[in-house]
Amino acid sequence: MTSADTLRGGGIEAMHRRIVIGLGLLAYAIATGAFVACGAFGTDSPSAPADSGTTDVDDESRDGSAPSDTGAADGSALIGTMINIDGLFRIDATEVTRGQYTEFLKAKSGNMAGQPAACDTNQSYVPAFGWAGGESEKKNMPVLGVDWCDAYMFCAWAGKRLCGHVGDGGPLGADLNTANDEWHHACSHGPDGLHEYPYGNAHEAGACNDGVLADGGVSFDPAAPVGSFPRCEGGYPGLFDMSGNAAEWVNCASDAGNCTLRGAGSGGSSATCKHAASFPRASVAGSQGIRCCAPP
Repeated sequence: MTSADTLRGGGIEAMHRRIVIGLGLLAYAIATGAFVACGAFGTDSPSAPADSGTTDVDDESRDGSAPSDTGAADGSALIGTMINIDGLFRIDATEVTRGQYTEFLKAKSGNMAGQPAACDTNQSYVPAFGWAGGESEKKNMPVLGVDWCDAYMFCAWAGKRLCGHVGDGGPLGADLNTANDEWHHACSHGPDGLHEYPYGNAHEAGACNDGVLADGGVSFDPAAPVGSFPRCEGGYPGLFDMSGNAAEWVNCASDAGNCTLRGAGSGGSSATCKHAASFPRASVAGSQGIRCCAPP
């Protein structure tokens, strides 16, 4: 047994139980299109580095009126950039990649200090799925198999935060799926009534990596390199993969300690901007990833 096998609490058998539970919960939520109500949860973040390597994309053309031309075929030019949303907040242009998360693990070097009190049982930030290090050929893939606490701490380390309430990034509470919900605001462009999906009101097979292929077939590939589906852009230009690819943790927690995932990793037509599913904070599944927000 390696040290990585024991880091997430209880060894390999315990990790397998978490994986099975997480996969079952994720499949149920995707199948039912489960929606959740959010309660309060603290947002105090540990100190972050002065230079997080983030590049802002902020120009007058980014008003949602037309697709951007910023993406390389593999999305690599987008990684590390943030999109300014109506001067209210910024959001990562893509999901957090394995390459980015590798830098976080190197910086933390096993130091688990500074986590929120609710995360005091989290014993490792190492993802629970397929993590043998930052393999260069996988560096542009979204990091998967992280729980809420891992996501929270990555965003804080990067000088950002989980997406939450517009204005302060706080817990969403009753404002889930309103204009005051940063993640939903960005995905639905306002919401303006024209973005049930990030690219429009009608589901387009093959536009996003949501489990449905352009020919109507079904794909079981859980993820693709970030930004590699050029039609999966919106609700604002330069913003990619808000539907499908990886589900993304947000700052929304219930009184029972469940937290919220957005984006429906492989939900097909159910992967709308309103889709939200509730899971235990420590749950991990093969489609759970990260996207961060920040002040404008």
